Amino acid sequence: MKTFIIIILFIFSTKAYVQDQEVTIHFNDGTDVFGYGEIKDDWRISFRTSIDIDADVWTDTMVSGITFHGLEDDVEYRYMYKKED
Repeated sequence: MKTFIIIILFIFSTKAYVQDQEVTIHFNDGTDVFGYGEIKDDWRISFRTSIDIDADVWTDTMVSGITFHGLEDDVEYRYMYKKED
């Protein structure tokens, strides 16, 4: 029982320290900025240049995409628009 409680406490305590992934954010004007970020549920990008500061939220009006830098591969996500007929 003691081990179970320790495992539960470990899981809940590590969730508070989870940081954003290392990313490069791509702006519509062609500039790229390295930092930490994630894609939110509403397709907005939460981005910060340093873990110590608060994140800014970016949308497709200023950003063209985001690249996640993983352990093995980089994964790039771009905003795409469907042209209506």
